Amino acid sequence: MYHLCILTSHFYPVKSSCSSLFKDLIKSLLKHDFKITIMTISGTKNKIKIINTKKLTYVGINNENLKSSKNYKRAIGDIVSIFKLMNFYSKKNFSVFDQVLIYTPSIFWGILLLKLKKKIVSIKLGDLYPKWLVDHNIIGKLSLSHFFLKFFELFLYYQADNIFVQTKKDVNYLSNYSKIFRFNTKVIYNWIDTNNLPNLKIIKKKNKYLRFLFLGVVGVAQDHNLLFKIIKYCNDNNYKSTFYFIGSGSQKEDLIRLTSTYKNVFFFSEKSIFQMHTIVKKCDICLSTLSKNFYSENFPGKILSYMVNNKPILVHSPNNNFLRDLIDNHSLGFYSSEEKDLFLNIDLIFKNLHSLKNKGQNGLKVVEKYFSCENAKKILFNIK
Repeated sequence: MYHLCILTSHFYPVKSSCSSLFKDLIKSLLKHDFKITIMTISGTKNKIKIINTKKLTYVGINNENLKSSKNYKRAIGDIVSIFKLMNFYSKKNFSVFDQVLIYTPSIFWGILLLKLKKKIVSIKLGDLYPKWLVDHNIIGKLSLSHFFLKFFELFLYYQADNIFVQTKKDVNYLSNYSKIFRFNTKVIYNWIDTNNLPNLKIIKKKNKYLRFLFLGVVGVAQDHNLLFKIIKYCNDNNYKSTFYFIGSGSQKEDLIRLTSTYKNVFFFSEKSIFQMHTIVKKCDICLSTLSKNFYSENFPGKILSYMVNNKPILVHSPNNNFLRDLIDNHSLGFYSSEEKDLFLNIDLIFKNLHSLKNKGQNGLKVVEKYFSCENAKKILFNIK
């Protein structure tokens, strides 16, 4: 039996594309000869909570600042929670893990790694911290905060055997570090479970408003001001549209305030995976935006939820060649790098609704070929 330990800051009870990523993988791995231990700082209580089954062990503790808009509070909460997990681990008799798989964005898992008995350490990088914070002018490049976070980033890389990134552009970022610390670097795309999707028949309305859907976090990276501009542009041009936002985020309240006078904008909290897929199926076009300060070729998890449901996607992500090629080559929707092109795409959609007809229809097939759990298992564990 293969003993796997997963360290993640996003898991039960957090409902997000990050937590779904590993829920889907774990579900798939349990079909094989795996025993899995999950350690997370997204638990429900301030004390360690343990759930044991034959093939699965859950060890969770709550970082009450996990969703705080204050980065320093999240960092302190991460460190305190991880130290508590380390103290818990040192008092228990865990077996040697064949592999420890870490999912960032938290870069403080290196603290716990010091204690874990393991053969291999693999890291699945989400956003590149602290680079992401510098790119968005949240911290200065030569600030004390940057040096503090850089230490923990390098401390994590120092203990790694394999580091998996989202796109080929991120491999370039790690190239110098891999030479120093001698870890292997490889691209592993975000993945999603393509099984058990809701079989829901959607009845098309004759005179309808186009229903726009945005899943997931509304934060700095998603550029809430741009999302407001999209809504305002549609309303100013009398385009029949409604907008639905499902999820949380540090800038969600700001977007709610900006759109408070609009009657066609609706906000909801996180939903279960099944509810989320059902809602996606009922929408007409799905939104994904990234800030102009996002210099890595990020691949937002929400896009996979749109794709498995064969929905057209309106994507704005400056200088993201990966997403441009993905959207354009497979006719998944409309991509823009410049704001003027984003609004031209919106004009195209409303002035020629027929343009939506064939967009997104290949989404599920593309996911099954490149972005399924099966692909992730091949890369991570050589399971065919």
